[in-house]
Amino acid sequence: EPKTWISVGCGTARDIEFVVGHVKKCGTKVYLCDLSDALLDMARQRVRELGLESQVTLVEGDINSVAVKKQLPDEVDLVTCSYCVTMIPDWKEAMRTMSNLVKPGGHLALIDFIEREGRESCWDQKLYKWWFAMDGVFFNRKHREWLTSQPGFKTMWYGEDEGRVPYTPLNPTHYMYCGQRLVSR
Repeated sequence: EPKTWISVGCGTARDIEFVVGHVKKCGTKVYLCDLSDALLDMARQRVRELGLESQVTLVEGDINSVAVKKQLPDEVDLVTCSYCVTMIPDWKEAMRTMSNLVKPGGHLALIDFIEREGRESCWDQKLYKWWFAMDGVFFNRKHREWLTSQPGFKTMWYGEDEGRVPYTPLNPTHYMYCGQRLVSR
């Protein structure tokens, strides 16, 4: 029952629709962070339609910037990031920033695309990497290594699975990670 949640790369805030009842019940204070003002405009409308205006703060900018960090709490119960780490050039800094925002006992939860382990040289994996790269999405197995080796975090869940991209025949692999901060920094 998180009291505070930061959604990094929230886009249109579609994710919040899946947990709106829980957010209301728990009184969770939500921070939706994204680079795109156009996407945040759509998020703002969604938040309004869901009746969450009093619980949600929209933050425009780069999660690694000082200006954005000043708009966020120092520590939160939950930090999530769905399908955007692969689009961040300095992904290590972004992951470090996200993990530093998690308070002891809190959770970091990510989902994103990744090359299928052991199949990096297969034609389908090469196709997915090429196709997604045209949109600025870069698959990187080092995300897994970084996430599962962070001191002070316990991996609660890590899994990889193939999933269909809507309106296409593509089935790229994505990873799902949830880690819990065990100690303070």
